[in-house]
Amino acid sequence: MYAIRPFLSAVLAAGALTIAAGGAAAGEGPEPPAGAAPAPQAVEIPMRDGKKLAADLYLPAGAGPERRFPAVLIQTPYNRAAYSRPGNEHAGRTFADREHYAYVVVDWRGYYGSKDAGGGLMPGRLRGLDGFDAVEWIAQQDWSDGKVGTWGASALGKVQYDTAVTHPPHLVCCVPLVASYGQAYEDFYGGGVFRKAYADNMELVGWGAIAGFAKAHPLRDSVWKLAERAPEFGKIDVPVLLVTGWSDHGLDQQLETFRRLRAEGGEKARKGSRLFIGPWEHAGVDAGALGELKFPQAEGAATRAAGQFFDYWLRGRKDNGLDKVPAVRWYQTGADRWAEAPAWPPAGRTERPLYLSADRALSGERPAGEAAAEELAYDPADPSPTVGGANFALKVRALAAPNQALAGPFDQRAKVEGRKDCLVFTTAPLEEDLAFAGGVRARLFVSTVRADMDFAVRLCDVWPDGRSMLVTDGIRRLSLRESFDRASAVKPGQVYELAVALPAAAHTFLKGHRVRAVITASNHPRFALNPDAVKDGVSGEGEVPFAPAPAVQLWRGGERPSALVLPVMLDGKKAE
Repeated sequence: MYAIRPFLSAVLAAGALTIAAGGAAAGEGPEPPAGAAPAPQAVEIPMRDGKKLAADLYLPAGAGPERRFPAVLIQTPYNRAAYSRPGNEHAGRTFADREHYAYVVVDWRGYYGSKDAGGGLMPGRLRGLDGFDAVEWIAQQDWSDGKVGTWGASALGKVQYDTAVTHPPHLVCCVPLVASYGQAYEDFYGGGVFRKAYADNMELVGWGAIAGFAKAHPLRDSVWKLAERAPEFGKIDVPVLLVTGWSDHGLDQQLETFRRLRAEGGEKARKGSRLFIGPWEHAGVDAGALGELKFPQAEGAATRAAGQFFDYWLRGRKDNGLDKVPAVRWYQTGADRWAEAPAWPPAGRTERPLYLSADRALSGERPAGEAAAEELAYDPADPSPTVGGANFALKVRALAAPNQALAGPFDQRAKVEGRKDCLVFTTAPLEEDLAFAGGVRARLFVSTVRADMDFAVRLCDVWPDGRSMLVTDGIRRLSLRESFDRASAVKPGQVYELAVALPAAAHTFLKGHRVRAVITASNHPRFALNPDAVKDGVSGEGEVPFAPAPAVQLWRGGERPSALVLPVMLDGKKAE
């Protein structure tokens, strides 16, 4: 019913070239056949300050005073005209249910058709007031039944939170896709390391000012803390369906948004909000394939979930089964099935450490004997390359960098594990399925003679045919081991315990498969290189000789038991 496509595929990929030429105006093209939904019409929506926002209105057939409909509001900074381009398959899926809903697509203040209204990079609270005025304008139209929902991905999702906190009386529900509420340090820094590939692509799609600000604040300083205090979850009092994917670059922040909605939101938000996670990337929600794997059970699933959610809240279809579905549904990769639980993370889990052992083994048994070290090579001129993962990959060739980081699961053998700058630890073939859901972490014991160093961890599923498919990956800067607020000195040769958090995942390692941890000192261009990793460390006696000692060491066993820790599910329930 609804196309659940993030902004790059639904707008840029479908209309980028048209946008460059001015787009297609609403109402252009051949007249629709008799009885069909009318062509979109251009309208202007008045704002409280006297300005007007440009919008396109898509009405069902017969809409008017005698036949009123609920409406879905979409607020975009990426040109509403893209939705009206003839042959736009993405827009066609977005507005597939023209029979039961009206759609209103609005250009943000300061963008495209609404450029003359001023604004541009406005604070979210001001965009929220524009959203309030748009919702209430819709409710006053003679074709409206007074019920309004919102929909959209990424920036189009964030503005929905901004709108909800202003309490438009006629706003009934929201469906933000791949979008968290507010800003967080982790949006641009993973484990204290700048997310270079994400920032580069943010600049390409017009958000360079935000990326530049983030790069100028590498620590969680007072500016970040002020920004992170801005969200007002307590003011959101409508049900929210938050849709995201395991390979979305902002997954963990979206999970935190859901948690806070359920804990701090108004009564309707606490009781009615839901979380839907598929095997998708930022620009590929609803797809049945990603990276080098196929997920047939996921194709179109978010479309169906959003349709059910809108029908329940906007059309009053209280018998459509939504109230019988648990609040959280997710795709369990590996097992290729949907799972469900009343909350996230699901209950009934236990932390299971897999220890880095001799002979590059990964084992549930803690290694006996004394601690031993393995040297980890690192060459900043030839860093370990990014091969898939939770990346922000542009779908428009005209915009995408030729070496951009792709998203999703890819085989790591040739380009990562086949190099000399990685340490690979693998279990024996599993005798039974091993399922986990939640945040994975690595507990590493490390040392270096460098002034600083990053440690990247990739979790992989090794198939019986040898493929080493990426599940999730994370990184941590050694100088930020204690806090992201301030850097701590790295003393040459001293062994530190370092916690590396990997983005949440839900995966089943099937019987006969193997679990693998790949340790490197970089993951580029997903993460920026450490500027101090090429410098010798400094002690009280001055410069430390660079050549005699290994630059980086990873310790295992004894009193330094490095391990990968999985949140293993004790009893996973299969969804219907």
